[in-house]
Order: sequence, then C-alpha cells, then structure tokens
Amino acid sequence: MTLAAPPAVVSDAELFSEEALHDPYPLYRQLRDAGPAIYLARYGFWFLSRYDQVRWALSDWKTFSSDPGIGLNDAFNTAWSSALICLDPPEHTQQRKLFTERLSPRALRPLAATIDQRAEALAGQLLARGTFDAVTDLAYDLPINAIMDLVGWPTVAWTDSAFRVMGEMSEPGYPGRIRQPILIIAAGQDAIVSTPAIDEFAVRLRAGSHLIVPGSRHELLTEQDRFRLQALAAFDAFVPGTPLFA
Repeated sequence: MTLAAPPAVVSDAELFSEEALHDPYPLYRQLRDAGPAIYLARYGFWFLSRYDQVRWALSDWKTFSSDPGIGLNDAFNTAWSSALICLDPPEHTQQRKLFTERLSPRALRPLAATIDQRAEALAGQLLARGTFDAVTDLAYDLPINAIMDLVGWPTVAWTDSAFRVMGEMSEPGYPGRIRQPILIIAAGQDAIVSTPAIDEFAVRLRAGSHLIVPGSRHELLTEQDRFRLQALAAFDAFVPGTPLFA
C-alpha cells in the first residue's frame, strides 16, 4: 500500500507588517499551531516553527546550508557573505576556532563570578519591573558585557581620541572641509543613531549627497523592499558605472 504524503501547510503571513514588527508573538503562535514546517508563499521559503525541527535543521548543515547567506535578499547576503553565521564547514570551523579560544568554558571560568553577579543584579531589576522583554532587556545585556570583558573595553587613549574626533566633527565648518565625495543614507525612524544630527551634518557637505529614507529603521539593507530599494537606488545614482547589486 502506498501512503500519500500529507499536503504542505501554506501560509500568506506577512512577517514584516507594522503589526508583526510591533508584536510578532501572536503571529509566531499562529504559525507554530499550524504545523512544524510552513511554506510562506509571500516570501517563497519554509518556516520551521517548533523547537525540535529547528534544532534538527541547525545540526544538519549539509541539507540546511548557511552558504551563500541566511538573509531574505541578495543585498544582505552579499554584504554578509564572509560573516561566521553565513559560512558552512570547513570555513565555518576554521573561523570558529578563533573564537573558541576566548569564549570556551575554560576561558569563561575566571569571569564566572562577575557574570553571576551581573546576572543576579539584572534579574533583580527585571523582577522589580514586573514585566520585561526577554530579548531586548535580558538577552542583549549579558552576552555583550561578557564579551567586552573578554576582548577588552576601550582604553583611555582610545576614548580620548574618539571624543577629540567627535569634537572636530561638531565644528560648523568641518563638513565643508571634506573633499572626498560621500554618500550618507539614514533611516527616518532610526532608534539607534540620531537622524536629525546626520541630516544637519550632511547638508553642510560640499562634496557629498545624503538621503533620509522616511519610515525606515536602522538596518536599511535588511528593511522592507520599499525602503531598501530607495537606499540601493541612491547608491547606484551616486556611484557611476555598473550597479553594485545588478
């Protein structure tokens, strides 16, 4: 007897809608309840929604390759082509060895007490708040601080140089002294850097151009197409010759 394979679960879910970006968890639950693997017709790829299937896929790099990239558009994959997360063995293995020496359990052992203290203090702060986001409020803090303890925080000399350069760039006449052609593209709703400050600096460039992409967020190359394509078009218009992303 031949058993037919069950029909694929297909969804037209929009992962990058304003509603989903603001609160993605209801959509995640909807996809998880639909099945362990869902084909997202809007984007043309499969979405693994449950832990067992995600862990299985991550452990089988030959079937689920990270090369030539893990992004949803060619521009992102081109820009990140040499990043560790976008490589397969043996290249991935070679690069990971460099991190293992500093981030292995043996290397982290001397920092255990410091990490524990920081984790306990952070947990106390979050519990006092009552509610918190596990990613932005918890997961960002500990890894970043632990890694900086390993690789080293900026020295006094580095900080002094950085502030000196920032002071120079704040002078009203500084942008006009730049002779190298510069293209500055900024996100209209950037929550990480100051778009007004970028705009104020860019308008005083004598040899440069700038574009503010309204409605976009910090990482323009991974934004929705309607934002990302504006940035790429500005680059193509600024640099003569063959477009960077044909």
